[in-house]
Amino acid sequence: MAKVAVGADYTYSFAKETTFGTAVAANMTLLATEGFTVNHDLKSHQVNRAWGKRNISEDSVWQDKNGSIPEATFSFYASPSTLQILPVVFQKNTAWQSPVSALTANIEYSTLPDFSANEGFFYTIQAQGPAVAYNERLTSAVGKSCKLSFGPDANEGALMVEIGVVAKSSSINAANRTGTDVQSSLSALYKWSELDAFSVDSVSFLSQLYDFEFTYNTNAKPIPFGGGANVALPKIEGTGSFKLLGSDAAAFTTLKGYAFSKASNAALPIQLYWGSATPTTIGDLVMNLLVYITGMSEDVTLDGETTYTFEYVLVSDSAGTTPTPGFTITWKN
Repeated sequence: MAKVAVGADYTYSFAKETTFGTAVAANMTLLATEGFTVNHDLKSHQVNRAWGKRNISEDSVWQDKNGSIPEATFSFYASPSTLQILPVVFQKNTAWQSPVSALTANIEYSTLPDFSANEGFFYTIQAQGPAVAYNERLTSAVGKSCKLSFGPDANEGALMVEIGVVAKSSSINAANRTGTDVQSSLSALYKWSELDAFSVDSVSFLSQLYDFEFTYNTNAKPIPFGGGANVALPKIEGTGSFKLLGSDAAAFTTLKGYAFSKASNAALPIQLYWGSATPTTIGDLVMNLLVYITGMSEDVTLDGETTYTFEYVLVSDSAGTTPTPGFTITWKN
């Protein structure tokens, strides 16, 4: 009987590929996570036929990966080092700066990547166990979602990232990585207790903020279906929420009013940052969003606990103008 492998026996790594469909096998970056879930999307087939018996024949069933869309989710603490994988979700057809320190939601056809022409950001992602038999690999993974969240009740109060990807292909028993891996550093985390600013429509709610989350979706889909030579990003969208405690009569009344406003121009800027709004020191990070408040709920049993939900929108989305994306994130490496 073999020894039992547990999560602590694994390492997880990623590397940007240069050719879509060709995995990277060496010199990868280790990701500080223990949360990695893979769905290989195996296809089960059954041919129903009369053969004089009341059960299924072993000759009538099989599994394969034709048309499969492998998917994976993984989470990690945000740091300047771990955030280097974010381009897997925040795509464009030219290079971001290296190392990555600023990303913008992409909303234009002209700047979206053609993965079949090796544009954009697609990655090999590997879970490596104590033996090759435990290994799993995703080839040409492209992000479909990215959730950024923080609050005092989860993840040690630090900014957490959860990414979902789809891949061109997946495999088990993948060969071990070779070369020299780079370890992601967690020396600079973005902690809830150290947040320096949180404002909505230029009004500070820092002292009332309890928690915050934002999920960015590209809805990535391999084209043609399963194992395709390209990936479509059919709809770029973002939703989120923030919870406020306490009360400030004037500010809270105004903010609640936005939730009831149906005006088409009721979009509001949200800004939050650690350190500085223009990052200059390691540990600085800023997020800017333009959002439409979609709802609110209030718990009257507590001291004004109010949760607001929102979705992000574009700036100046009118004929003859170039829309400004509704989300940017910038940090100092």
